[in-house]
Amino acid sequence: MKNTIIMNKPTTLIARLLAPLVALYSIIMRVTERQGTIVAKRQRIGFLRCLLWCCLLIGPMASGAELKALLVTGYDPHGHKWEETTPILEGVLQHNGKFDVEIATLSSAQEAQAFAPDFGKCNVVVMNAHGRDWSAATQEQFERYVNGGGGLVVVHNAVGQFATWSAYRAMIGIGPGGQQDGVGFKFDESTHLVVQIPSGEGVKQNGHGSQHEWVVKIRESEHPIMAGLPQTWLHTADELYHGFRGTPESVKDLKVLATAFSAKETGGTGNHEPVMVVNRFGKGRIFHLMLGHSAGAMSCVGFQTVFLRGTEWAATGKVTLTDIPADFPSAGKSSARPAVNKSSTRKIVFIGGADTHGPGAHAHKAGATLLKQLVDTSEDFKGIATALYLDRLPEDLTELDDAAAIVLMWEGWDQHLFQAKNVAVMNKFGQLMQRGVGLMCLHAATAVEDDAEKEFLKWSGGNKKLGYSSHPMENDLGLSIVTPEHSICRGVKPMRFAREEFYRRILFDESAGKVTPILTASSPVGKPADQVVAWAFERTGGGRTFSCSGPHFHDSFQNDDFRRLIMNAIRWIANKENPNE
Repeated sequence: MKNTIIMNKPTTLIARLLAPLVALYSIIMRVTERQGTIVAKRQRIGFLRCLLWCCLLIGPMASGAELKALLVTGYDPHGHKWEETTPILEGVLQHNGKFDVEIATLSSAQEAQAFAPDFGKCNVVVMNAHGRDWSAATQEQFERYVNGGGGLVVVHNAVGQFATWSAYRAMIGIGPGGQQDGVGFKFDESTHLVVQIPSGEGVKQNGHGSQHEWVVKIRESEHPIMAGLPQTWLHTADELYHGFRGTPESVKDLKVLATAFSAKETGGTGNHEPVMVVNRFGKGRIFHLMLGHSAGAMSCVGFQTVFLRGTEWAATGKVTLTDIPADFPSAGKSSARPAVNKSSTRKIVFIGGADTHGPGAHAHKAGATLLKQLVDTSEDFKGIATALYLDRLPEDLTELDDAAAIVLMWEGWDQHLFQAKNVAVMNKFGQLMQRGVGLMCLHAATAVEDDAEKEFLKWSGGNKKLGYSSHPMENDLGLSIVTPEHSICRGVKPMRFAREEFYRRILFDESAGKVTPILTASSPVGKPADQVVAWAFERTGGGRTFSCSGPHFHDSFQNDDFRRLIMNAIRWIANKENPNE
């Protein structure tokens, strides 16, 4: 068995939990040093032992992403290319930082029989293979896992595995079978309801027609997986299964979330067949997705969206990944894009706009070029590709699709890239943010006009708002570290600038994520919150943004601590906090 574990979205949980203990230890040190007694030394040793135990206990809690998924794959006798589709599923789950993924590749009968994972360590199991039989002991453990509340997602042909395992058939609700193998389901156009097809009626055997594009129609729009999605959308070319059956007992909790019309002209039944269902097995939640025959079918934006939502629902019982991609398919037009696989090489993109304030000020192109050079020559970014665009975006915006992070140095307000009239740019960055791509905005790039503010706040958590924020130019400006335990602040000390302009009184909005202050200015301007000049933003659906309201002058990058802060932040937004990870 080949297992690959990829950890994403590292957290600062350990530092946050241990910081008070470390602070307390420093106090004890000062007190006991004054005492100078053997008892005092024992107190220090005892406290250090306590601190060590805290590290050992807390460490496993800080595993990275919120949820763990076990993706089972590796065998299919019917021509489904699991080698191509597994990385796509992995990439969809990992891309926004919500899931850590462990892949179990079971290519032989021996590997399948030896398969004995600790299901309790994951929130959801995703099946992406026709599968070979597991051992009786592993089957029993899996039944206990799902019955106790574990999640299960079954993709396309994984419905056909374990033909003699009755509990698995009960979990998925409906699957391959003939007229006599239980009840089926269809949408009845006369009653506008999903109805059961009694045993002995309907098609004699399950199957599918030729691959073609077909329209998905949502039948349970209030379900968390479906909520807010278009009621009708065109799926890319795929197999459309028909004739699935289940026992009355296994379908008593089953809900048909969506159907598609199976036309007789393409080898179908003439019925509206189920294409997405949910079911219960004890306390466990099952999402059964019939779409996904090939990599091409999985390139559908609709497939990727419902797969991600359905996996989160199976794992937790709720869906927080509610953003609808700007390129979601419509009723008359399908929409496909490559799924980004986080385990493959991805790049950091640097974008520098036109210089607007004379020599050395708002030197966006020089700043973007410098930061690219620093990343290219840093051991911490070894193996990471970079791209640089000066005074422009790529003509083909899909060149940004494989970005791990984007660093933006651009003029603000009516000259900003992010404006409502720049529809293609706003749509593309909306897609990238929804998919978890990191973003950094420096100085003027933190300022957009009102028409783009709502979307920008979803991406960055803060805006240098015209007529609200301030931009004082100050001599001997000091900046303090607000959150020293944050990885962006690692190795960074308070800094001073002979003359600089860092915007103040930023308009913050945490409705779409969490804002963490990083730097504050020492000179008082208004309320304490008005002093924040750099902040980290963790988007609710996954993805990170770092914003800094300076520097106005290019020479400020000569400050070692400021430069180190920016490099740490690039690592953070790119989900590469640990050097050479």
